[in-house]
Amino acid sequence: MQDAFPAKKRPGYTTIQTMVYRLEAKKVLRRTRKVGNFHMFAAMVSRDAAQRRLVDDLLAMFGGSRARSWHT
Repeated sequence: MQDAFPAKKRPGYTTIQTMVYRLEAKKVLRRTRKVGNFHMFAAMVSRDAAQRRLVDDLLAMFGGSRARSWHT
């Protein structure tokens, strides 16, 4: 995961580890197996569901909600 970030803005190993463990606690990720000293994780939420949740949370901050269709 760490290598996916640009080298200049790459967070430290423990920062990523903390983020992953928090996502696991929120049931967004789950441990699938351990390989040596490393844990393998799998997503428990689809990308589409996560994006919808982010949009809903953002709109809720401003007192709005997502429109159900383009015609309303």
